Amino acid sequence: MSDLQPLSSVQEEEDRFERVSDAQSHAASSSGQTAHSIPARSITKEMILRALEKQGVRFPHSQADQAKVLAKQTHLHLNNLRIHNISNLQLLPQLEVCYLYDNCIQSPEGIGRLDYLTHLYLQNNEISEVRGLGSLVNLQKLYLQGNFIAHVSGLDGLVNLEELHLSNQHLPPGVGMTLDARSMQAVGSTLRVLSAVGCGIMDPVLDSLLCMQQLRKLELAQNQIQGFDHMEGMLRSAPRLMILDLRGNPVCNSSHKYRDTVVLMSDSLVSLDDVNITPQQREFLLRFHLQKMKQQMRAEQRQQQVEQPQQSQVPSSTGLGHSLPHAQPGRFTPPQPHGTASSLGQARAGAAGPPGRGYAGMAAAAAPVLSGSRGASRSPSMSKAASIPSKGHVGDLSLGMEGLQLR
Repeated sequence: MSDLQPLSSVQEEEDRFERVSDAQSHAASSSGQTAHSIPARSITKEMILRALEKQGVRFPHSQADQAKVLAKQTHLHLNNLRIHNISNLQLLPQLEVCYLYDNCIQSPEGIGRLDYLTHLYLQNNEISEVRGLGSLVNLQKLYLQGNFIAHVSGLDGLVNLEELHLSNQHLPPGVGMTLDARSMQAVGSTLRVLSAVGCGIMDPVLDSLLCMQQLRKLELAQNQIQGFDHMEGMLRSAPRLMILDLRGNPVCNSSHKYRDTVVLMSDSLVSLDDVNITPQQREFLLRFHLQKMKQQMRAEQRQQQVEQPQQSQVPSSTGLGHSLPHAQPGRFTPPQPHGTASSLGQARAGAAGPPGRGYAGMAAAAAPVLSGSRGASRSPSMSKAASIPSKGHVGDLSLGMEGLQLR
């Protein structure tokens, strides 16, 4: 038989606490005091016992037997209880999942060493700095959405973290969330899911993600990402990234080739902005833009052949023209355009690469053509790029020795 109060008494106690807290808040605001002057509510043993009883756990009468029952618990629900400070969780050494969302927690310090904890829910609190989590060596999923975190750090000890949820931080206007490079390096070999929607993230922050070798899903919608420069390095360093969401960023409207460019930057993506990328669409993009690169290379070679004879006659200081030795008829070999032939060679090498990486070389060569920011100058023939065909029309396209044809 339990020595705890009935649940009706527990509810009465919670209602009384809310009335007292509201009265204290009103009194503090009337007297000009801050909210921090109001006594903070910490997690007590009694609170833990009440929460477990609501979960259906029954405790014996003796304190020693209660401790034994507590030591076996793996889940704890302490959400929406106006908790300010974390304490006394060491009473549950086998705890695996802890729900502390919708409270008033300002710092996760005090959580202590919980060797079995794998899931920690801290969303919708008042946390401004991540501290005190370094001892959670087996933590796999960390939920911190809806807090006040401007700089993400303190993750150094989370060597098994697989999911990090940071979306919708409450930050002042004009302030964007940043990521500590050391913390990202610490979780880079295990992190599979990173969600940071609506956090004001800007382009340089993407450089902190260059170590994400295991990342599968990246959600960065509704941020302030402007261009492709930082994004390209991040995507090329995430060889297993499959799902990317950039909706609502300025880069999405910066060019009508936005989607084509991003697809060619990563040959592992299968979904961009919640729209699937089919193998046929990727194949069409790669072949089409490689054909454009060949046309550009031939056009530049013809242009150089026309311009070279005109440059071979250089007036000397005496006013007499002298023919340059390297401009003799029949001995001229047009130079290759800088960056074009080599890129094409890399593209062919990539096409013949190992299974699963066949598009990497072609994508590396074709991406500059799409973005227009690197490599050889664009020719007029490249001013229009084909968009990705719809799913029902891919079968009408074929590629022969003469280029793309319609059947």
